[in-house]
Amino acid sequence: MNLPLSTRRSWVEPNPDYSVRRQCRLAGVTRSGIYCESAPETAENLLLMRLIDEQYMRHPKFGYPRMTDWLRDEDHDVNHKRVARLTLFKVVTSGWDTRMITYHVLRIIRPI
Repeated sequence: MNLPLSTRRSWVEPNPDYSVRRQCRLAGVTRSGIYCESAPETAENLLLMRLIDEQYMRHPKFGYPRMTDWLRDEDHDVNHKRVARLTLFKVVTSGWDTRMITYHVLRIIRPI
């Protein structure tokens, strides 16, 4: 489906004629997305994403290892997995160059 996920989720509502399971299947959404909302990003993660974004604009060749080193030099307590997750989130949401995301980063985020 080409419609946004939020639109498709809004279609699902309790109905005596159709179960939530069936409505979710028809709308192409998961039931867990109906019952539970994602936690918002913390203020610290938002700050880190802004810093990662600014540094990426200055140095587009930085991957997550160099970005982790730079953030540590700036006195932020981060590990490579957190930086990889935030970097991947920025790539997906802001249209960065996807070539900087490697198979290795994707394995850190979602192990095989």
